[in-house]
Amino acid sequence: MIAQVLRSIGAACKVPIRNRIVRGRNVKKNLAESQETSAKPAGWIRRRTVSTMRCITIFLVFLIIAGVAFTPYQKTHDDGLWPVSVTVCSASGRPIKAFSAEALMSRAAGEAQLNRLVPPAATRIDNCIYAGVQEPFLGQPLEINVPFSYTIRGSLAWNYKRYFQYSGLLIVVEWEGGKLEGRALELPDLRVGREVNVEFP
Repeated sequence: MIAQVLRSIGAACKVPIRNRIVRGRNVKKNLAESQETSAKPAGWIRRRTVSTMRCITIFLVFLIIAGVAFTPYQKTHDDGLWPVSVTVCSASGRPIKAFSAEALMSRAAGEAQLNRLVPPAATRIDNCIYAGVQEPFLGQPLEINVPFSYTIRGSLAWNYKRYFQYSGLLIVVEWEGGKLEGRALELPDLRVGREVNVEFP
């Protein structure tokens, strides 16, 4: 009887000890899991920060390259007067007393003046810098000045060119006897040629 009581007391003492051991193991396991769980967000935040910084760096490098590529680094502008040689002749041999040549904005501007021609002598008096007069007629080229402008802008990624010139030419011939005859022409591209030959009947 006494032996049974002692065994019951021993069994009762062993159960709490075993429970305490199991609880201790569970506490250690829970602590390890909590540490692992808390370590995961820190690592994720670190990786996300590195990725964000890398994207920002790439974006800044792209902006620098784009700025260098599209910023104009060269600009050339030139405007002034180019000389053009005008030669007039008569296909029939009809004597020419004088002639004048004037550069205009366009051929249409010259055609608008064909109904109110001005004698070469009056053109000389007007002293227009874009016009020239040969009086008396010598059969030689007459040089006139034609306005032009030329602009170039460039960068590593683009290139812009703009060219402008007066494109109209009005020629007025005065025949012997005082009769006037005019002709409106299109000036050639002065970058290609600067000579104009006109033949009247």
